Amino acid sequence: INTSLANIIFSIEENKKCHQLYSCSAGKIAFEIDRPLLLTLLNDFYGVTDSADLNETNEITQTELRLQERLGDEISQIFLTPEVVGLPIRLQPHHNQQHSHWAWSLSFQLRGYPQGVITLHFDHQLIDQMLSSLRQENEQPVHTTLSGDQLERQLRRVPLSLTAQLASVEITLERLLSLQVEEVLPIFLNESVPVILGDEVLFQAKVSEHQGQLVLSDFIDHYTR
Repeated sequence: INTSLANIIFSIEENKKCHQLYSCSAGKIAFEIDRPLLLTLLNDFYGVTDSADLNETNEITQTELRLQERLGDEISQIFLTPEVVGLPIRLQPHHNQQHSHWAWSLSFQLRGYPQGVITLHFDHQLIDQMLSSLRQENEQPVHTTLSGDQLERQLRRVPLSLTAQLASVEITLERLLSLQVEEVLPIFLNESVPVILGDEVLFQAKVSEHQGQLVLSDFIDHYTR
């Protein structure tokens, strides 16, 4: 499954019964995913196609439940970290309980998956703790220096993906239609490549080699060019 974030829908003070709950010392969070989206992700994840079992009108299957719980476990841990909450936490799943009053709700639309949304619900206790942590940081700023490994781990947890256009070639429609199998096109690396988030170009960069890997360097602000 390869996707990125298309949109976030924010709402407050929702009353909705949720059963896939996670609790910690700071409060509760609930995970929801629309059934059509879950079925589509299930198809993509397991490579299942044209199966009579994968029908929205049927009773939810154990395969669906396993994928739903896996997604809930991983996505909840992305959003609830000690840095966000302001204290050490350990999420505990409570899928046999229910909670219905939520302070904040965030719904995420995925690019390429218009069938539904993934929603996280936060209870009042958890939101109060997160806001309290932010206030404490503003009142008593603590300057910490992250090591290279710590910074890399933090960046890898951010649910965003950047795309770099390494090469391009201009070709006419007539030439494109006349291409044959195994024909070679002369394509060269761009001197400066655009780095894209979603549909927006954030900046320009050069491609360099470092320890056997291609990396971006010499960043140029796209908006000041």
